[in-house]
Amino acid sequence: MKTERYTLKTIMISMMLATLAAPAYAASEWEAGITATVGNASNRLSAGQKSGATDGFDPGYEVPAMPAGDVRAYFTCEGREVWRDIKGAAPDNLREWDLSIESPLTGKTVTISWDSAAVPGGLTLKDPSTGAEVDMSAVSSYAYVNTGRKNLVIQMKEVR
Repeated sequence: MKTERYTLKTIMISMMLATLAAPAYAASEWEAGITATVGNASNRLSAGQKSGATDGFDPGYEVPAMPAGDVRAYFTCEGREVWRDIKGAAPDNLREWDLSIESPLTGKTVTISWDSAAVPGGLTLKDPSTGAEVDMSAVSSYAYVNTGRKNLVIQMKEVR
């Protein structure tokens, strides 16, 4: 009986230490709405991770984008423009969403907004043209002056 308790105790301690030593990742399943706004025009998108999705185009998860209006925002998934891009939910792999925003309203401010409480920690919006990085769980928007087209990246990172 004493040996069984010792073995069980050793196993439990080992599991706790392994959990603490492993890097943490953002929640494995989530979905967040993102809105791109220029003047009175807006376009709503959705990004996330679900266990039934893959990192490629899944007809059950991705929704094709349709060009229209003064702001056109979309994710690129396997060469397709989509309004909804859901990636697979594997905690050991980091994820990226390629986001493009187009508008003929040059010189106007483009604001990209989201509910920071709805996104997991470790989600970052990156602007490769300026080097800006925004922690999407701490800040709820990003703005820039429109030059016609902007390519951004949303990246899931380790949370330490």
